[in-house]
Amino acid sequence: MGPRYRYLVIVVAFGALAVLFVANRRYVYSDSLDALPALTAAHIVDPRHSGATFQFEGRVNSVGTSRQGIVFMEVYDPAEDIYLDVPVFPSLGCLPVKPERGETVRVTGNLGMYSGQPQLRPLSAAHVELTERPGDPVSVAQAAARGGAALLVGPVIAVEAEYFESQAGMEHVRLTLADAEDRTAARAMVAGIMFEGEQTACEVDRLLSDDPFMVTAEVDTFQDAPSLNVQRVFAIGAW
Repeated sequence: MGPRYRYLVIVVAFGALAVLFVANRRYVYSDSLDALPALTAAHIVDPRHSGATFQFEGRVNSVGTSRQGIVFMEVYDPAEDIYLDVPVFPSLGCLPVKPERGETVRVTGNLGMYSGQPQLRPLSAAHVELTERPGDPVSVAQAAARGGAALLVGPVIAVEAEYFESQAGMEHVRLTLADAEDRTAARAMVAGIMFEGEQTACEVDRLLSDDPFMVTAEVDTFQDAPSLNVQRVFAIGAW
């Protein structure tokens, strides 16, 4: 390889690195998240901001999970009158808490468009955060005594957890919960169920693990005993 050819290769390589650097300046990583701008309507209509990283806070209008495990949310900011799609792909990791309709979330992600609708694609699942806790947590014993209530329960562990198939062919999870801090033989336990359609793979993994977690659940009765209809399972320290 002659000296002129080597020089040309070096120039091309540096040029490619410069292009890569300029392109990646739009994407912001963990060391600069505190300085991110809040997304506005002006950013969305300006194509120069496509791919740039923003923070966005709004109310969840709708949320659902596809068969592929993708969580789709529509989030609305009334101050800016922005409706924004927020897709959370399984490759982004597990959501600390799966948001519900009416809750407020803060999303950090890259601005894009899909089928004419603006999207904010989270940097990771951990960059989709609830801004407030859904109530104060109660213990398993307290939950069992409050029939008909919708509660935040925990921290708990699953003493038992297993899949079972209903007569309609649905795969539900049957479980028994106990308070994580109480390791005595006389600790209170309560039965529960998490129905197919309520659960994500991440939530089931938490149920089947040995680690403590929190649940939101409605207190019901099954065979004359208290039972928890579990709606969400999420990690300790999600706030």
